[in-house]
This record gives sequence, C-alpha cells and structure tokens, in this order.
Amino acid sequence: MKKMYVAKMAKRAGKALPVIFFSVAVMLFLVFACMEAFQTNAGIRVGVVMPPEDRLMSALLHYMEDTNRLSDVCEFEMMDEKAGREELERGEVSALVVIPEGLIEKVNRNEEAGVRVLLPEERTLDAGMIEEFSQAGVNLVLSAKAGSYTAYDLYRRYGAGGSVKQVASDIGKLYLSFLMMQERMVDDHPLRDGNGMSDRGRLMTAGLTCILILAGIPAAGFMRPADDALAMQLHRRGVSAVFMQLTTTALLTACLCGAGLCAMAAVYGVMGLKGNFALSLPALFLVCFMAASLLTLLYSMSRHAAGAALAVFLLALLFVFLPGGLFPSYVLPRGLVNFGRLLPGYFSMKTLYLALWRGRAGWEWLYPAGYGIVFCALNCAYAASGEKNRVKRVRMRGGGR
Repeated sequence: MKKMYVAKMAKRAGKALPVIFFSVAVMLFLVFACMEAFQTNAGIRVGVVMPPEDRLMSALLHYMEDTNRLSDVCEFEMMDEKAGREELERGEVSALVVIPEGLIEKVNRNEEAGVRVLLPEERTLDAGMIEEFSQAGVNLVLSAKAGSYTAYDLYRRYGAGGSVKQVASDIGKLYLSFLMMQERMVDDHPLRDGNGMSDRGRLMTAGLTCILILAGIPAAGFMRPADDALAMQLHRRGVSAVFMQLTTTALLTACLCGAGLCAMAAVYGVMGLKGNFALSLPALFLVCFMAASLLTLLYSMSRHAAGAALAVFLLALLFVFLPGGLFPSYVLPRGLVNFGRLLPGYFSMKTLYLALWRGRAGWEWLYPAGYGIVFCALNCAYAASGEKNRVKRVRMRGGGR
C-alpha cells in the first residue's frame, strides 16, 4: 500500500511540476529585471557648471567620465548654474559642482582656487556619498599642499632653492602614484556589505532563496494533508501520517531541486559566474530540502490553503529582508540584522553565495541542513500527534479499532 501511495503522490507532484517550473521562470525573470534596473539606475547624477570655452576643464571632465570606477558611481551632466540649482531643489541631481573660471591656470601657478559643491537641504544617501567624496578630495589636496610646503621650507633652509621645482614635480608624482594605488585596490577588492557579499551576489542569492520558498505556493495541490476520513483509511492499511509527510517532503524537495537547477544554470549563463557548478548541486539540495520541510510544515499546520500561501509569502520576504538581502545590511538597524542572521534565509543565501560566487563549501552549509531536519522533525511530530488524536476520536465513537 505504501508503494501505491508513493506512486499516487508522485503522479500528483508531476502534474504540479510544470506550474512550479513556470512560476520559477517568471520569478527569475523578475529578479534579473530588477537587477538590471538597479545597475542601470545606480549612478549618482551630478550637475557640473563650467565656464564657457574652457578646453582644459572640458578635457578633465571627459577624462573623469571615462574613468571606469568613477563612471560606475557618478553620471556627470553639463548645465548652467540657474538650471542646476532648480534641479537640485527638485532632487533631480544629487549635487551641483560649480567650477570657477581659470581653475587649471590658478592651480598651475600655485594660487588659491576653489570648487563649490552644492548639496540639497534634505540630505539623501547619494548626497551624503558626494559629500564624503568631496571631503576626501579636500583632505588629499590639503595633504599634498602640506607636503609641498614642508619640502619648500626644508630646501630653502638649506639653500637648495633651485631644486624646488623638481621637488614639486616629485611630490606631485608621489601623490599621483598614491591615487593609482587606490584605483588598483578598488579593482582588486570590491565593496561588500556587512554579510561579506557583493551587491550582485547578495541580490541574486536573495532572489534564489525567495524563489525556492515561493515555489511552494503553486505546489499546494499535493502538499495539502489528507482529510480525516482518507487519513483513517490509509492508517488502517499501514500508511501512517508520518510516512505521508515524509513522502510529501521528499517529492517537494525533488521538484524544487529540478526547478532550482534550471534557475541556477540560467544564473551561471546570464551572469557569467566562475564558481564550481558541481559544488553548487549539494548546496542547492540543502536549500531545497530546508524550503520543502518548511513548506510541508506550514501547509500541514494550516487549515486553509490561502492562509498557508500568505504565511509562505511573508516568511519568504522576511527571510531575505531581515538579514540584508534586499538592502545592504549597513542601512538597516543593527538589532534587526542580528536577528535576521539567525533565520534560515540568511544561511541559505550564504550557502548559495559560497557555491556560486566563491566555488567552495563552508560551515554555513550545516545550517540549512540543520533547519531542514528541525522542520521535518516538527512536521513528523505534528503529524503523529494529529494521527493519535484522530484514532482516539474514532475509537471513542466506536468507529474503529
């Protein structure tokens, strides 16, 4: 009888499999679209007011726009000061840079020169970044000036005034080499959030985790537990409630692994990942097992499919939002992030990130497996308790042995 029950449930799972695949494909497309929109709109729009017919400043601005790392962060747009102030008030630009006339000539003559950086009254995250960039530039210029003045005084004190020009050139090269070193360091060490994940990796692993959990909603048809009458008939024929829940969990894990494998292959192809694809398979299995155990538990405890679907949706969002999956962890309250790092969604994200982006395993892999075992044990205990009460009620009514 158990073989017949497994075959019957496998047939029901097979009917739900196309819907699961279609749902995963649609959700994965939405994740890719959101990531593309995030990368397209990630630039900080900065207005630049320049004096007319200043070829040197125009060449410098074009050089800045062609710099890889700067062009990834900022989008410079030429405008007049009046229009720039209006756009700054409307929040259409994050900052307005006003460059005075003859700036390059004054710098070459070692004369005092300044650039005004106007920020909106209501500070935004982009404006705060521009302010930090400006302050960093000011500090660098002050450091360079202090080094130059110190060298001038030293050479004049020892009567070596004829070499001051060469000293100024050497100090300029020194600070320029420092800037080049910073550029290489940014290339070699991309910025990561507090979870140790890059932005692309964080968003994609959060999307995959959320997709695998939400994929249980279209699979509700074969996850709903049997009614009391059918459950008693199966019990009399040797099919226990625990066996039914374990069968459902195993079949749902297989369905999620199939859909997740296709999604993971799409992620590899679209994003050009260089991780270990073979190592990603056990990581995917652990996450799918955790998700399947949780979904089976929720649907077995819920009396209404709509309530279970709502619970799945809310948990999926909380699992990826609280640990900093949708937004970087440093912009969320620290207590909220610390709590989110105890949830299974965080460890699912870390497991997928290590496999897809790092190509290695880690101790974080133990947590999805542990959570899956806990959810499965709770599901079995709940099913066994329900079966015991059901048999007890039937015996009290005199309807069974």
